[in-house]
Amino acid sequence: MFSTLINFLQSNTDRDIPGGERYIKTNDDDKDWLKNLKIKTQNEILGNGSNQPFNFKILPNLSTAVFDFNEKEYFVIIGWTEDNIITFEDILTRIQINAGLVTALLSDLKVPIRAKVKPLEIIEKVFYPIEDDYTGHNFEDVSIFFEPILVYQILDDSPLKGTDIERLSGFYMIKNCQNLTLKFSQKTLIVYEKLFLESPQNVPYENLVLSLTSVYWKYSFLDIYRCIEGIFPESRLYELHKQLNISTPLREFLNRIETSLKCKPKEEETVIEIIKNSPEDANENFRNVKKVIHDEDTGELGKFFYKIRNSIVHYRHRDEELKLEKLEDETWDQLIRGALLVVQFWYQKLDSL
Repeated sequence: MFSTLINFLQSNTDRDIPGGERYIKTNDDDKDWLKNLKIKTQNEILGNGSNQPFNFKILPNLSTAVFDFNEKEYFVIIGWTEDNIITFEDILTRIQINAGLVTALLSDLKVPIRAKVKPLEIIEKVFYPIEDDYTGHNFEDVSIFFEPILVYQILDDSPLKGTDIERLSGFYMIKNCQNLTLKFSQKTLIVYEKLFLESPQNVPYENLVLSLTSVYWKYSFLDIYRCIEGIFPESRLYELHKQLNISTPLREFLNRIETSLKCKPKEEETVIEIIKNSPEDANENFRNVKKVIHDEDTGELGKFFYKIRNSIVHYRHRDEELKLEKLEDETWDQLIRGALLVVQFWYQKLDSL
């Protein structure tokens, strides 16, 4: 961590940096954490063969990670301050950080230096001249210059485990919703929470986390739409697969069809079919949104839903736009909630086949 601060100083000031060997003061317990803490790797989370530590980047100043220590799993949040803490007794419990833990995480996860840190302050508080009675720095005096780190133990009975880092991250963001940019209603946050806690493993949870932490409503919507895109083939062919009583799993069956026939379902037709066969509470939200935009709520909701997607993704002449930028937060929130209910319903339905 000292080398990171030195590199920062060399790039941001011409001041001389006093020499000398510097280190973090640790006791035996701290040393145990430093030596035996193991951050979960990319291979453990993603299965990509890499042994590099996995750091789930959510925003430029917000990321999460998971590590193992003494046969327990721990969830790490980097970038949010202690003012945002809530204890989740059934899933996560807060632990006190220590010198060994912080030293390991700052080093292995390459935690960035906080924004607006003043180089002179680092020199005065960290790189002061070393005296003969020097016994090391207190970790708090050094870690204060890095993005804040919060650590929770993942409880043994938690439905979410260390490899569920995206789901843990989404759950944590919901419980700290005061830090989110978009003002989701409690109803919508409840749907998010159910998705993170109860939905199948194959849901694109990264997209749900990105939708939750987006700074613009339209991009939040698009990340949820991408989740719906993920079930386009299944939603069109699951009935055929069922009728033919094929023993090959649905996903494998669809992959073979796509590879052999080079065909994919038409997007608009598929969206219309998905929305038409989605739960009534999802469609009720879409009708409410349509009434705000068009002053009426009749007609094909799937076409309306797809038109919203196209209005965001494709350039349209101003006369053809839906004027989405004029929508109130409440309307966007209803649209997001309806889309989440579609995701929740279809992934559960297809997972059971």
